[in-house]
Amino acid sequence: MEKKDIFQDIQNIRSSNPVIVLGSGASVSYGIPGMGVLANELKNFFKSNPYYDTATNDVVSDFIKLLDSGVGLEAALLDVKVPEIVEADIVNIVWKVIIESDAKVYERFIR
Repeated sequence: MEKKDIFQDIQNIRSSNPVIVLGSGASVSYGIPGMGVLANELKNFFKSNPYYDTATNDVVSDFIKLLDSGVGLEAALLDVKVPEIVEADIVNIVWKVIIESDAKVYERFIR
């Protein structure tokens, strides 16, 4: 392949707006927690913060049992339909863990 052909290929790729899709594992090397850490954070939160509603606690218990049995966080979230209050807590806990780690990565990057 000639040099001009390589440059033409590069131009064609650039003009087609390529998208790079990375999984959560791509950020682990920078100190952002992976699914295992997030699962443990969620389990710890739910075990020490029960809900007033028995049905909600039962759903959370099912979720924790899945995680404890080795089911990954993503699969457990898909397997158990949680009430909105639990979903909101999941989002808040994951956000808190990620944002704290993200801030540390940012600080290291700036230094």
